[in-house]
Amino acid sequence: MKWILGLALALILGALWWSGALAELSDAEQLRELVAQAGLAGPIVFVGIVVLLFPLLLAGPAIWVSGTIWPIPIAIVYAGVASTLASASFFGLARWLARDWASARIPDSVRKYEERLEGHPVRTIVVLRALLWINPAVDILIGVSRVSIPTYLGASAAVLAPLTVMHVVLPAKGIEFASAAPDWLAQAAGVAAVAGVAIWLLRKRRVAVVE
Repeated sequence: MKWILGLALALILGALWWSGALAELSDAEQLRELVAQAGLAGPIVFVGIVVLLFPLLLAGPAIWVSGTIWPIPIAIVYAGVASTLASASFFGLARWLARDWASARIPDSVRKYEERLEGHPVRTIVVLRALLWINPAVDILIGVSRVSIPTYLGASAAVLAPLTVMHVVLPAKGIEFASAAPDWLAQAAGVAAVAGVAIWLLRKRRVAVVE
């Protein structure tokens, strides 16, 4: 029964990806339009989209857009609910539905934390969350481990909460600033960036000549 449910979920995600629907959902304008069309159900649609995009590592862009759809405090709440639900869903799938299958598919870059996770679960979860934020590989790794659910939820929440606030506020304020900024500011920033790269290259060349 577990394998049937897991296979069904994989087939659904595969079909959505193959049809191009998931790629469309990750588009900022498309996301805004879908949420607007949903009316009062907009937050539910947003949470559902984040959960669908999560296994493809595309949940981040959707959360970044949330601050331009709703007032920032409300966007933080919706983004927090969406990211928590997505992460917890993969944790549950890994722990109760396909533990062996999930364990075999953890990337080596994440698996190296497996021993640390068993010995120092809170510290390791905090580090993984700080480095990878809402990455399904983190939830799968913890799901197939012996880490308790309270430890997983507590350590994850301690990092996800401030990171989610940052990922909502910074993009929204950045878009707001870019929209209000004069044209010359963007040009000046471009010139400064080019000058900075040129200076770095010249210094690097001088060091190479001296050596």
